[in-house]
Amino acid sequence: MKIQLRVFGPITDVLQNQEMDFAEQTAVSQFKEKLLLQYPALNQQTFVIAVNHKMAEADLILTKGDEVALLPPFSGG
Repeated sequence: MKIQLRVFGPITDVLQNQEMDFAEQTAVSQFKEKLLLQYPALNQQTFVIAVNHKMAEADLILTKGDEVALLPPFSGG
C-alpha cells in the first residue's frame, strides 16, 4: 500500500521521498518507526503527524489513499 506524504518546513530538507510503501493495517506508530529508521535525521526534528487533514493518534490504522502530513511546529498570527 502506498502512502502519499506531505512535508513542510525543515523536514523537506531531510525527507527525499514523497511516497512510501507499507503493508496493509499499518498504524501511525509503525509508520513513524519506519520513517525514523529510513531517515535518521528526522530524530533531530520535532513534528506531529496528521492523516487526511486531522491530527492522528498513534493507533490510527492507515488505509490506501490516505494523505499523511509531517507538520513541524508553527505559529500563526
